[in-house]
Amino acid sequence: MPQDTLHGFLDRMYSKQRFDIAFTGASYFVSDARGNDANAGDCWEKPLKTLSAAVAKVVSGAGDIIYVEAATYDQVAQGQYGLTLAKSLMSLVFVGQGTIIKNTDVTDSGSAVRITGSRVIVRNCLIQKGETTSNNSCAVLHDSTAAPVIRGTLYDVTILCENKANHTGWKLKGANGCYAVILKDNGSGRTAVGGSAAGVGTGIDFEHAHNCVTIATKMGYLALGVVFRVDSSTNVLDATCSIDNSTIGVQLDAGTDANYLDCQVAGCGTNYVDNSGLTTNIKDGSLSYLRTSLNAIIPSASHIELIYPASGGEGVAGDFVSVNCQVSDQTHAVTDFKNYWGAPKVILPRSYVTTQWNWLGMNLVISAASKTMQMAFYKISNVYSAKVGGNAWDEHATALTVADGTKFLNGDLVWVYSTYKTDGEIMRVNGAPAANVVTVARETSNCGCAGLRWNHTTNAVGTEVMYLIRRATSPYTYERMQADTEVASVQDHLEIRWHTARLMEANTGILMRILNATDDTSVTMQSRAVYEPAYWVTV
Repeated sequence: MPQDTLHGFLDRMYSKQRFDIAFTGASYFVSDARGNDANAGDCWEKPLKTLSAAVAKVVSGAGDIIYVEAATYDQVAQGQYGLTLAKSLMSLVFVGQGTIIKNTDVTDSGSAVRITGSRVIVRNCLIQKGETTSNNSCAVLHDSTAAPVIRGTLYDVTILCENKANHTGWKLKGANGCYAVILKDNGSGRTAVGGSAAGVGTGIDFEHAHNCVTIATKMGYLALGVVFRVDSSTNVLDATCSIDNSTIGVQLDAGTDANYLDCQVAGCGTNYVDNSGLTTNIKDGSLSYLRTSLNAIIPSASHIELIYPASGGEGVAGDFVSVNCQVSDQTHAVTDFKNYWGAPKVILPRSYVTTQWNWLGMNLVISAASKTMQMAFYKISNVYSAKVGGNAWDEHATALTVADGTKFLNGDLVWVYSTYKTDGEIMRVNGAPAANVVTVARETSNCGCAGLRWNHTTNAVGTEVMYLIRRATSPYTYERMQADTEVASVQDHLEIRWHTARLMEANTGILMRILNATDDTSVTMQSRAVYEPAYWVTV
């Protein structure tokens, strides 16, 4: 195919991939260990138990998100097709590592997960059929039998093909076609489609697919790695994909057209079987322009970095947020003692990002040289409850009455906010809440005082809210991020990037505090958050 035609194809194809999904809908939560399908499922403290119960609550087209705690979820109760995702514009996100979705129902031509809705995202899990009794079954089925399936992403997903000759890992089928669906790794190294050491089954079956892209995916130990059927065209196996240890790496059936196969195929009995009868399928890296185009386009279409605060360049300031290791309260003057946390500062407010987003890291400028500094960063979560009656939330208060005390657990760190102190203060929950009364205590401090630091109710009655910011028993959801540094000179710049982007729910924020581990002098850090908004998260 001439380069200008290919270039036009790539432009059109990737414009289809860069769909802007705004996850502004509701959030639901699932825990196999702690959940109950009678719960509301609107927070981690009241999770649902089953995936199907959460999916039933999703409103199609609303941008709802389901967050799922790691476990094994057998969809046998759902019958032949297992978990069916038929609603559009939704995301299924598995928190932590080790989640398995399977379906041990033995009806032929079944699946563990069937996706019939458009713009559906599944992220961070292993999917397998879980049985070898049925025939012609698969782990993941994009099914366009009733209507076209348009856009969607399997993101950091491992797909296991069972040890049976007529089983498939991922199949895209149906008379109406699957369009612009992506299988993609985001640096986790977990995206794979594989079989057993015996090498049976098919990895990916493009039965009726167009403009679908597989990126950074490992495939192997299969009878057939990837097959393109007659009704499929203009699909891409990117250069970052690999297929090995299979009987056949890639097979092009008669009539399949204009597929671009720049993946690495090696160590197979036969690397390529081309029965297409056409010259429009490009394989084996034979067109260097394709590799250059993909490598150039995919990163820019997949990720961006934004900062907050930031100037728009039109006269509006976007200064760093100043964070220091000083602390005080309503009674005591400012102090800065070695190895004690300073007061918290809001880096990114909850109201700023109103869709799902990725927290990528922090940019910092340090004000003092030769000081060992420690930093803690917290998610201002969507688990919160406002003051209702009870004692005033003023200095030394320890019994705080909230609307729903069940949202908090013994040992939690909570952030107490009011419009009097918009950067709030951090307290520890001291004992299990009694009904809606949450007992709090200061972390060990240099002044040795108890209870709240500030007169929130006296100065801003009606604005007092308690937010969960750390829970040690939920490390993947409510744990803090930590870092340390010692710089050689004043105003040194430090860039911190988490080894994996941290997925953040809509309307969550970032809180930071620091301590000086060298001496009793005050040190200031200028801080900005680095993030990635929702419409880039899902590509």
